[in-house]
Amino acid sequence: MLRESLSGFARGLAAAGIHFERASMKAIRAAHFIIVPGGVCDSAVFAETVRRITDSGSTVLYESGAAYADLAAFEIERRLLRDYLGLSVEGPHELWPAKPGAGSPAYVRYHWPSRVMIRDFSRVIAVTGSTCDLTRIARIGETVVACHRQLGNGTFIFLGSPLGPHLGFGDADAQRLLEAFTSPRRAA
Repeated sequence: MLRESLSGFARGLAAAGIHFERASMKAIRAAHFIIVPGGVCDSAVFAETVRRITDSGSTVLYESGAAYADLAAFEIERRLLRDYLGLSVEGPHELWPAKPGAGSPAYVRYHWPSRVMIRDFSRVIAVTGSTCDLTRIARIGETVVACHRQLGNGTFIFLGSPLGPHLGFGDADAQRLLEAFTSPRRAA
């Protein structure tokens, strides 16, 4: 789990006046809205739990931290996302070239649940495939980096680009996006 994401989401939720409880990945239980900040889905038990609570009606916002994990951990997450949540992802994409001055910052363009642009300086996980009930919600250029899909009675939201660190720095667009995600009035 990315500490910057965990503290960023805590700051963003507090700034929005949203009460939250922290739980370990092993102690996750059903709730209306669940955020997994900077997570790496590394066990079938965790993937089954996320699927079960989503099927039962929860919304799970899963911010992947796998772009910062080793290759073995990423491959485990990729397999579990596919097998349990029906989501196909590619390996991490570096957004900035290794040579100083060789590139410019990339912007994640969200169109749901709020239209915002958030600069990303790092790596992203791209969503691939054509799952029929997959709704792409954000891109960097033509690369899809966030999506949501209905699973049972709930919704699974996948973020392949980190949002938590931006919340930690007080980014206004990141805050608007978090508040839109957590709004009970959000519409697909």
